[in-house]
Amino acid sequence: MNLQQEASAHINKNREKFLRELLAALEPVEKLLTNKLHKTDEVANALEHLTEVELWAKRASELWGLK
Repeated sequence: MNLQQEASAHINKNREKFLRELLAALEPVEKLLTNKLHKTDEVANALEHLTEVELWAKRASELWGLK
């Protein structure tokens, strides 16, 4: 494995770890909203925005990398 492949593997490993941590953080929020609030348009909107958070964070990590 050359140096560039090693670097790429390291970056991908860190990105995958970040995404797992992100999902682990968002999951309790989603469960809280669905378990404690009535099924309304507002709750559906909040859940949709949680999905947006996940997708935008994933895109940012792909475009700009991680700190």
